[in-house]
Amino acid sequence: MRFLAALLAYTSVCTGWSPQSPQPSRKRTVRRASDAAWQDFWEDLAARPEIRDAWRQKPCVLKGIAPADALTLDALTAAVDADPSTLDDAARVAHGATQGWTNVALDDDARPSRRLRASSSKASVLLNHGGVAFPSLLGGACRAALDAFEQPVGLNVYLTGEDVEKAAPAHTDRQEVFVVQCAGAKRWRVFAPPHPPLEPAADPFARGKGTDVLDERYLPCMLDVALDARDVLYVPAGFPHSTATANTSSLHLTFGLAPTSNFGLSLDSLRIAARGRRTVYDPLDDPEMLREVAVETYRLFDAPLPLGRFLKDEDDFREACRRRLKEALAVDGPISTFRENLEDPSDDAIAAAADRVRTHHAALLDEMRRAYAPGDARPASARVADHIDRLGALVDALWNPRLEKLRAKIAAATVVDRRKS
Repeated sequence: MRFLAALLAYTSVCTGWSPQSPQPSRKRTVRRASDAAWQDFWEDLAARPEIRDAWRQKPCVLKGIAPADALTLDALTAAVDADPSTLDDAARVAHGATQGWTNVALDDDARPSRRLRASSSKASVLLNHGGVAFPSLLGGACRAALDAFEQPVGLNVYLTGEDVEKAAPAHTDRQEVFVVQCAGAKRWRVFAPPHPPLEPAADPFARGKGTDVLDERYLPCMLDVALDARDVLYVPAGFPHSTATANTSSLHLTFGLAPTSNFGLSLDSLRIAARGRRTVYDPLDDPEMLREVAVETYRLFDAPLPLGRFLKDEDDFREACRRRLKEALAVDGPISTFRENLEDPSDDAIAAAADRVRTHHAALLDEMRRAYAPGDARPASARVADHIDRLGALVDALWNPRLEKLRAKIAAATVVDRRKS
């Protein structure tokens, strides 16, 4: 006791602190992986033969290779409390016997971090647009992935409580998915793509969502693995996957690389850009009808163009675009039914469209680098909305270059108010 009293007295003399005086406030230190660590991680990942072999073909697990402190719960909750608008686009994952993945509102609570924790206690909470909402924490990770793969990159953050038997129901995504487990553990099951004739009208890249339900009992399981902190999982686009937690909670990042129609980088985007003004009915503009006729034809036109790492073609880009589009339009089968209503773009039109797509690809990456950079003092919700608007404008300008000229003309016009006095 005398030692403790002497220690307290010494502390009081040296620091001015005593048991009776209020403790000085201590700023919580937030650990996070450095931008350099993320750059090394993504460059290493993109160079690995396991990823190249698996690309768009099969799932792949790499154990213990992600940066330490990729994201901690303390860092996430501190960021959410600092800017409550980061939860404006957040949702809790819900599902049921007759309902696939559905986003529902979070629980109510005055303090954002408590709202986040409460909502994730028995479900998964999804925070969209993580790189834009948390640029200081995760923007560097997104920029590094973007530079390594030369593809558009999105990021979602998932927080799940313990003992959640079905944190996410079996579903498919349009993007190439890289999962980085940050804390805790989560079980992942990845399945082979479902047989198209079972649901011919369903989008193969959005199965298990909304009213569509995928029953795991009828899906061949390709991978069943528990991810621990620093593990990485790759899931190709269109491959169903589901998640669960056991006796520990889970925090993970999902990076989505989307080199397809989401961002105007698919074969169908090239076709639209090359077509110019539509003069006849074009059945390929109705994806639902096209899926009913032939899912494989839909997949053919939704395929990514040869841009970015793993997708670059040895041919000249213009020639590769011309060859791929001509081959796709000439495919025998259901599409031939619509042949007379399809416009066959000229070689010059395809070459011009290919140039626009390549410029568009570079503009997309530049916009994402801008959005993922820290320094914008606006609330996260405003930054996210602005980013989405900018991306939409880029895709609109690709498909219809006249829109860009029209916007410029409107912006330069002088508006005269002619209301009567």
